[in-house]
Amino acid sequence: MVVGQGWLLYTFVQLSWKGLGGRISEKIGQQQALRRLSLHDNELVGAVPTSLGFLRNLRGVYLFNNRLSGSIPAAIGNCPLLQTFGLSNNQLNGVIPPSLGDSAKLYRLNLSFNGVSGLIPLSLSQSSSLTFLLFSIIICLVLFPILGAVGMILTSSSF
Repeated sequence: MVVGQGWLLYTFVQLSWKGLGGRISEKIGQQQALRRLSLHDNELVGAVPTSLGFLRNLRGVYLFNNRLSGSIPAAIGNCPLLQTFGLSNNQLNGVIPPSLGDSAKLYRLNLSFNGVSGLIPLSLSQSSSLTFLLFSIIICLVLFPILGAVGMILTSSSF
């Protein structure tokens, strides 16, 4: 915990398995010192806050096993130090934002058991840091032109 200008700034928020409900406030983006947000295995609803993209020190987001909905905010790609982004087992939909590939240190991305569909962004497939990429899919089609893979088409939400 860091104190700055009359505010408590948290470096870690660890409130997993607490039975928490409700929404994650956009005010989370004011926690500039936040490095790890761990709210997994609760009953959180609503959108993943876009304001997470304001957190330049953020390294880990663990929001899996909740009831979050909506799309994955493109602003998450503004987190240069982000290493782990876990959103599995929620009710997310839409496409994977290409900006996630802008997080140069991202090595673990888990979007399994959601309703995400569409192309896996080329920026992710070409990432040199990404070593763990998990989606649950029914159909995954890899397109191979003469000189390698162009992309993957991701459809459905889970097995």
